[in-house]
Amino acid sequence: MSREPALFRQQVLLLQQQPSERGTVITQTLSLKWFSLAAALLFLLLLYLLLMTRYKETIQARGVLQAAGSIQTVTAPADLRLEKILVSQGQQVSKGQTLAILSRRLFDQQGRPYSWMEIRQLQQQRTLLENELRLSEQFKSAELRQLQVQLQARDKLLKALYSDQQLAREQMTLSQEQLDAMGTLLEQALLSRADYRRQRLAHLNIARQFNEQSRDIEQLQQEIIRLQTQLEALQLEKDLLRLKVEGQLEELAFQREQLLQQESLTLVAEQDGVVTGVTVAAGEALRANQPLMQIHEPGSSLQAVAYVPSSVVGKLVPGQQLLLSFDAFSHMDYGRYPARIEAIGRFPIDPRQQLLPVPAVNEPVFRLTASLEQHYVQGPDIYPLQSGLLLSADFVTAELSLIGFILKPVLDLRGRLG
Repeated sequence: MSREPALFRQQVLLLQQQPSERGTVITQTLSLKWFSLAAALLFLLLLYLLLMTRYKETIQARGVLQAAGSIQTVTAPADLRLEKILVSQGQQVSKGQTLAILSRRLFDQQGRPYSWMEIRQLQQQRTLLENELRLSEQFKSAELRQLQVQLQARDKLLKALYSDQQLAREQMTLSQEQLDAMGTLLEQALLSRADYRRQRLAHLNIARQFNEQSRDIEQLQQEIIRLQTQLEALQLEKDLLRLKVEGQLEELAFQREQLLQQESLTLVAEQDGVVTGVTVAAGEALRANQPLMQIHEPGSSLQAVAYVPSSVVGKLVPGQQLLLSFDAFSHMDYGRYPARIEAIGRFPIDPRQQLLPVPAVNEPVFRLTASLEQHYVQGPDIYPLQSGLLLSADFVTAELSLIGFILKPVLDLRGRLG
């Protein structure tokens, strides 16, 4: 009788020490409810984002910046080889300026043109004439310097004679006055005839010296005139020699140009403008009507010209917006720039028949022009846009919700199966 209560108390104590299974079940149930609620809210948020986020489906086309004014497209007139290209991308040119030289030369087995020997002979003749002209001018110049030295000496001597003659004239005047006074004294018998004769003899000597100086001056003046005439004749001879040799040099140059024109053709600018779209390099073989470059009217605004595949052109309309990125400026640093479609070509262009100013176009395309909203790019630095820059144009062909974009392959598949 005494052991039962003890045992009962021990069982109670053991039962109180064990964890409650009922409390654990309640805690697990509450945690599951909160987790389910959070998952539902997250799903609703994700669904909202998928429905509200818009996805723009785009297609990219290649293009180039061009001036909007008049354009001269320079093309090869026949199957020729590009000998030289004398301008570069972005260069300002004037009407009539030489742009490129095309060659139709025939070469011998040693790789030299057949006209090489004739041109070489003309060049040797030109060199001989230039050397002859240089030596002749040196000789004539030495003679001219010698005559100029003689003239300077004669001018100096003439000045000295003029000074002496002036003194002799004053001396003769005084002598004449003294002789007249002594003549008066002789008439009054105040002077002997012998003294008068001596004075008259002295006066005659002074007059003789004056006349001799006058003759010397006259001879010296004639000699100076002669030297000046020789100097002018020598200068004229020198000029005539130069004109003669220059004429011969021009004749040689004309003959050389004729030889070159028989084998080459020169392309010139038909208008003032800026060179763009240079697609060739010296030494390339050209086919007839192949575009080489374009000349854009100066001062005209820039426009984007894109070449769009035929599979996309039906989805584009004038006024539609597009985004431009330029090859010279990374879109990661400088971004993309909006533009608006102005015109769409009505006829396709086959790149196999007409060379386009952009590379990597292998299917028929339509030419599209778009106006720019700004004429500069801005990123780490600011740079103005220039004609001839290659670009990529992104066209928005469809706008879907993000969930529509994700389910589009499934919907397209269902349409094909139906």
